[in-house]
Amino acid sequence: IADVDIKVDNGDGFKAQDQRKSQIQVGSKLHVKALIRLGDITPENVSVQLYRGPVDSWGNIIDGTVLEMAYKQPSNEDKLHWFEGVMVCDNSGRQGVAVRVLPKYDGMASSHDLNLICWESQNSQAPARVN
Repeated sequence: IADVDIKVDNGDGFKAQDQRKSQIQVGSKLHVKALIRLGDITPENVSVQLYRGPVDSWGNIIDGTVLEMAYKQPSNEDKLHWFEGVMVCDNSGRQGVAVRVLPKYDGMASSHDLNLICWESQNSQAPARVN
């Protein structure tokens, strides 16, 4: 996962999140763009997901839910691809969101079968508090 960009819409259009203010309103929308380095793998063979949910005191997402991100386009750089997703902040309290990539193909019973999950770097986005 090369880059993750999150913009917030509080009813006045999507804007960059001010990291000095971790407050996001319930009902706000987050537009998440992820730049994924796939190498020789095609976008059809991966599932790029937003994993979201309440966070514990260590910042770990607990009881998370998944939102599938859509493939948008290749990047100008070789073997990099953009995926996008929009999620509604529908819960209050400390909430977190992370991007993850899993393998995907028709013969797979579960996306967790191969135990191959690539998570976004923990330093790229801090969990946000939703009020």
